[in-house]
Amino acid sequence: MDYRTIIERNRDFLFWESEQRQLTFGALDEQAGRWRLFLSKQGLQEGDVVALRTRFLSEAPGLPFACWSLGLIFMPLDPRLKAATLDHIKKDIEIKLFVKPEHFPAAHPVPDVSFSFDLYAEKAALVILTSGSTGYAKCALLSLKNLFSSAETLAAFFELRRGERWLHVLPDFHIGGLAIWLRCFIRGATVVSRESVEDGLPGNLTHMSLVAAQMRRVLLREIHSPEKLRAVLLGGSAIPASLLKQALRLGWPVYSSYGLTEMASTVAVKRHFDPPDLNPADAAILPGRQVSLSGNEILLRGDTLFLGYYKNGVIESALDEKGWFASGDLGRLKNSCLTVTGRRDNMFVSGGENIQPEEIERHLLRMDGVENALVLPRPDPRFGQRAVAVVSLSKELAAEDIKAFLAESLPSFKIAEDFFYWPSGESSGIKWRRKDMLSQLLRGALRLVK
Repeated sequence: MDYRTIIERNRDFLFWESEQRQLTFGALDEQAGRWRLFLSKQGLQEGDVVALRTRFLSEAPGLPFACWSLGLIFMPLDPRLKAATLDHIKKDIEIKLFVKPEHFPAAHPVPDVSFSFDLYAEKAALVILTSGSTGYAKCALLSLKNLFSSAETLAAFFELRRGERWLHVLPDFHIGGLAIWLRCFIRGATVVSRESVEDGLPGNLTHMSLVAAQMRRVLLREIHSPEKLRAVLLGGSAIPASLLKQALRLGWPVYSSYGLTEMASTVAVKRHFDPPDLNPADAAILPGRQVSLSGNEILLRGDTLFLGYYKNGVIESALDEKGWFASGDLGRLKNSCLTVTGRRDNMFVSGGENIQPEEIERHLLRMDGVENALVLPRPDPRFGQRAVAVVSLSKELAAEDIKAFLAESLPSFKIAEDFFYWPSGESSGIKWRRKDMLSQLLRGALRLVK
């Protein structure tokens, strides 16, 4: 399948919509042509990296397609990145061009739009930063084949059709946001962009991608699922049981997911409705993804597996001799279904016992009134480290009540010694950085739950 075929097939259909603007597939093509004209005058060569600092691609939806038509690599960057982080990135990868607002080619003449490219070519196409949950983010390199194989299989799983409407509120410097554009492009569907969900939802939505915190804001109004909505794909972190219960009670078609940047977004999906199912275990592995285990570490390969990491100006493979990528995630496999249990590098030892924080977090999230939970290792003179938990509460809970709830299902050494309130103003984001929360804990910035 090539770019031109998709454009001509859907030329008059709506590709993107915001509250103020709309863009058809034909208009997207014209914008991509203008960007292509601009880029061709910048002295760039095939394989060069073009970066755009933006939260949402809606500022320049034609730019990545223009880059790919010229053999360039597109790199979306969080506009909030600090100088130190940017300096670290520049050590690993040479960015030939930073696109700025003054480059936006709206006033350029409409070009002759006849270009195309193979959507499934095994050519480097995208550098995107990993979540960096344990340190500096890595520069993951993905090919067109990776991106559009992922887009097509997930679109097929959700039966996305021409003219249907997928809500887009996730940032495009993460793969979870950018992937929505590609799914809609390949199926002739519409990306419906909004800054947030707090002011209500657009009409006639058929699909949504959210993190748990966004879903919670939607449900604050106790509204039932829109009539045409067929799927709400939740990702980014564990989903509280209370949130799932409320969503299912109001008829929302919720799916949870496991995915990562290195696999071009989603790997496995779990359906939670018809019939209601609060258990996050046993997500269905999507076509084109292969999953294996080494011990209990999840290994991945397939059409969506990335090309490698940019490191000191070169691309380093992260695969073993059989082509498997060690994800660092832990899990179980049963009948082609995957259960993710935690991160290998989050585990710590307390008094000689292995503690997997995510296990305790899952139990905390089953308690009524607990909205978010993060379990951390606190230094302890007797045990070396002890588990403590940072919790976001929707109602007042005493520490002893939380301990009693955990004691119903966990051994004593896995029960958090203390609980702390989630810091006010801390963004829930897509993923929480444990090291940042641990830093707040160790400097005494968190308030104790008594």
